[in-house]
Amino acid sequence: MNGPQLQAPTFNQLVAIENYKSASKEALSAANSAGDKITAAAFSFATAYGAVIALVEPKETPAAVLAAIPFALLALAAVLALYAQSIGISIAGTDDVDKLKDAVDSAITAKRRWAWGALALLAAGVIVAGLIVGDKYAGPAQSSSPIQVEVWLSQPGLKVAEEVCGGSVKTMIEGTVASTDALSDERVGLTVNKASCGSGAGTLYLSQWLIAGARQAPATT
Repeated sequence: MNGPQLQAPTFNQLVAIENYKSASKEALSAANSAGDKITAAAFSFATAYGAVIALVEPKETPAAVLAAIPFALLALAAVLALYAQSIGISIAGTDDVDKLKDAVDSAITAKRRWAWGALALLAAGVIVAGLIVGDKYAGPAQSSSPIQVEVWLSQPGLKVAEEVCGGSVKTMIEGTVASTDALSDERVGLTVNKASCGSGAGTLYLSQWLIAGARQAPATT
């Protein structure tokens, strides 16, 4: 009785084998590369978030547990990504083609699932960090309305104001600036009306040495 005959693979079979080998290598490489990128991104976002909460003065100090949540999520993302990279393929002790194929396919599937989990945790960490920073650390919105201020002029400042306004000027003049921060600028642009400057409304530019003092005008009732 004749035994089974061994036959060389056909051309189509050889092409299919080579395509499978190439696709498997590319899939494994892509899965490991994704793990690398997720790990790097997790550490980058954690570093940036840490810098924000360390250097920026919060409007309202967040609870320690709340502030630590993004770190925990990003750390878990890095751990899952590293685990995905560590998954290997066990092919020792078998020459069964189907088992070898299943081992390769299972490893690729497992790597992808863990990578997707790591990516989900990374996204969650970034979102939570953004919400905390936006709520606790973002500065108040700057008002676009002019700020009413009172400015006391030094003697040189009084002389300059009299020359510009073409007449007598009080030691304390009222006007508006873009914001209270503008009062600390090297050159303050003070918008005045005719009551403060006889030549008419306009912007009076005063260097700091011309100003003896300044404050935001008290609210009128």
